[in-house]
Amino acid sequence: MSEPKGSSIQEVSPIFPDDYKVIKKTKEDGTIVYEHPIGEEIETYTNSLDMMMDIIINRFDAVSRLMGAEDYDRIGFLIETLVADARREIYETFYFLNRTIGEINCVIIQKNQTIYRHGRILAVELEGRRQ
Repeated sequence: MSEPKGSSIQEVSPIFPDDYKVIKKTKEDGTIVYEHPIGEEIETYTNSLDMMMDIIINRFDAVSRLMGAEDYDRIGFLIETLVADARREIYETFYFLNRTIGEINCVIIQKNQTIYRHGRILAVELEGRRQ
C-alpha cells in the first residue's frame, strides 16, 4: 500500500530498554502525530530545552529547601551555590544558542500516557533564530 505524497511513517526506537516503540506519522499537511504501534495516538507536548534544564536544576534546589537546619549548615548552602552557578551557565548557553541557531524544543510524552515513560523525548525541533 503506497502512502500519499508528502506523508511518511517512521519508527521512534527506544533509547532505554524499558521504553516502548513509537510510530511517528507525518501527514501530507505537515502535521505530526505519534502513535503506539497498534494505532492509538499518544498525547505529547512541546517544551523548550532550556526550560527542561531548569526543571532538572529546580529538583536540587527543592532538596536544599527541604533540609533541616543542621543538614543545611553542612551542605545546603553548597547545593544553593551549585544551583545558582548551574542556572547562570544554562542561561548563558541557551542565550547564545537561541541567538545563533534558534530555540531547541523537545516533543515529550504527557503524564497520562500510562504505558509510556512520562517525560520521554520523542523528537527535537529547531525553531528559527531570533534577531
